[in-house]
Amino acid sequence: MDRSTHLNHNSEGSGAYRGHPVNQRMTDSEQTDEYSCENNSPSTSNPQNQPTHADGYTKIPPNESRWSKLQRIAKEEEENLRRWKEENRPGPIQLTPERLGGAVSLAEVRQRQQDESRLSKLRKKLRNEEMDKKKRQAEEEENEKMKAMQREKADKLEMMKKQDEEQRQNLYQHDKQRKREEFLQRIERSSTTVSMAAGNSIPASSWAKCHEHREARREEENADLLKKKEEQRRKVEHGLPRPSRGE
Repeated sequence: MDRSTHLNHNSEGSGAYRGHPVNQRMTDSEQTDEYSCENNSPSTSNPQNQPTHADGYTKIPPNESRWSKLQRIAKEEEENLRRWKEENRPGPIQLTPERLGGAVSLAEVRQRQQDESRLSKLRKKLRNEEMDKKKRQAEEEENEKMKAMQREKADKLEMMKKQDEEQRQNLYQHDKQRKREEFLQRIERSSTTVSMAAGNSIPASSWAKCHEHREARREEENADLLKKKEEQRRKVEHGLPRPSRGE
């Protein structure tokens, strides 16, 4: 029995097949006759199967004949489906035996595996060495950049120190020249006063001479003190130890 005959048989016996539409359909007259038969059946005419109304609710009992008919149709469809599966069950698969693994022997395969393992270890070692080399090279480049920056900063600092030293030397020379000129001017004024006093035949007192001598000596001491202070300041700036007062 082929599948088309089987489906036609199912459509004639049960009226429908699950999963496959039926070509033959019932006409309106047949449906009307079936509905009238169901309504005129003894189970429908039974007063127990009539709907009852109570307290605003309607109770509709099940139609036993329709339920039994649906159960019978479902069983027939399941039986037809089972029979169709049995008839169309695929047969056993038969394959010709063949030898797997190709034409390579087990010893050759093991040797290839050992060679590949050895080569993979060597490649891994070379890759790690290359990565370490690149890392060291990057670190060296970074160190060179840092050294260049520090060298540039040191050069700028040294240049600034030289400029400050030249400026201090200029200020010291200018101050020294000014002090010297003031000292010479005072000596000239004192000599002029002495000459004027000698011209007037008025002898200078010993107190005036002593006062002038003290002033001149004080000027010399101040000049020497300024010079020593400048030398000490220069030594401190250049990192030399500062001499004690006893020296």
